[in-house]
Amino acid sequence: MGEKFFILRTRISSFFSRNRVGLQRAYWAFAILLVVAIFAIPITFAIRNPDVRIPMTHGPPPRELVRDWELAVTQLRREQTRLEDFAFAVNHLWDSYPFIEMLEARGVDFFGLALEAFHELEEIAAYEIGHWFLAEFIEDRFLSHLGGYGGVHLTGDGRGLGDWLLQPYFFGLHDSRFTDDRIETEVRGENFYARREGEVGYVTINRFLPKGYEDVTRIPFWYFDFEEEWRQLLRAYVGFVTVGVERIVIDIRGIGSGFGDYFVPLVLEPLINEPVSVRGYGFHSDSPFSRRVSAAFREWYGFTDRLSPAASLAATFDYAIPHNLVHGFAMEVMALPLQLSIPQLPRGYVLGGERISAGFGPISTMSFDGEVWLLTDSANFSGHNFLYMQMAADAGFVIFYEENPDAQGWEYSLVRLPNSGVSLRYNPIYFTDVAGRPFEGVRPAEWVE
Repeated sequence: MGEKFFILRTRISSFFSRNRVGLQRAYWAFAILLVVAIFAIPITFAIRNPDVRIPMTHGPPPRELVRDWELAVTQLRREQTRLEDFAFAVNHLWDSYPFIEMLEARGVDFFGLALEAFHELEEIAAYEIGHWFLAEFIEDRFLSHLGGYGGVHLTGDGRGLGDWLLQPYFFGLHDSRFTDDRIETEVRGENFYARREGEVGYVTINRFLPKGYEDVTRIPFWYFDFEEEWRQLLRAYVGFVTVGVERIVIDIRGIGSGFGDYFVPLVLEPLINEPVSVRGYGFHSDSPFSRRVSAAFREWYGFTDRLSPAASLAATFDYAIPHNLVHGFAMEVMALPLQLSIPQLPRGYVLGGERISAGFGPISTMSFDGEVWLLTDSANFSGHNFLYMQMAADAGFVIFYEENPDAQGWEYSLVRLPNSGVSLRYNPIYFTDVAGRPFEGVRPAEWVE
């Protein structure tokens, strides 16, 4: 080993001895070039870009350069996330939105609208800094052209308030604060108001769903206790019958959900004398979102029939259903006349601020032979609520309809957009009557005969 090392060292020493002059010249040439480069490079930068000074090349990046770089990165990220969210919304609707064929039949080009809006968004997505810019852009350039079918719109997603908020028809169903007996939940009460003017009794109902949330804090509360609501409302009806009113006017405008839980037992059944029933259908695509909403809808509203092929359910329809709807289910709703023993009401019972002086004894049945007028609006005719309105019409109720563009309507399901902090909300279920006529796009005055 020592011999090999000695031979290697000898050869290296011999190489430097033979080339001493050349190596010295190369050393000084390299040193001179290095010195020149140290001064020449900054001078060259200064000549090519007068805004860059020699000291800047040896210190931190100039503030202007950092600011421009951060702005460019921010704009790029803003553009990418907004374009991604828009594409996500369009693709999601394409998979689950059941009204595209209906729109095209009315001359609305779904993908043409989407493509036009996407190209416009490409031009401005990087530069608009408003927090709600994307939501406002999608609403204005795209969703507002879809005719309002399915109530499609964008809304705040309640981020940080719990995943239960994004579940279909949450209504507190997924919120343990309504089911945990250890938690005290406030009851607001005074959900309806009843009064009499001459031979007409008036009832105004604020909402059908008992569960609610504060707008900002999302603290849960009960709008009313159902059993107490039932007793009080029946007492109001009995009071009307006792004093001999000829007409009862019930105002349910602005209410979009809870018809099966409230409208049937507390509005229909006390005021009808014969059973009424109605049948309808719901159809949807095979997308995961549509199937999830369908399952939650059927569980929540008690439509327990299993899914069937849409083609078999629609075989006898007078109206064709869209081709992308592959699953369907039937909806049967029935209301029976109320046959109850109403407990004796106290003498001098106060009805809506007007004292009824005459007491009355036990009543074995609740029977009203006068007219019932139902004041409704756009919210009442959203989703599958047409079924309940049809039952009221079949029972002889006189329905007065008011167009209300601000009505929220039926509670639709949500899906979060990936980046923007908003959610897409719409109805993925295509509801029809027994003939296959869709509830969407038909004015209630034309539908209810």
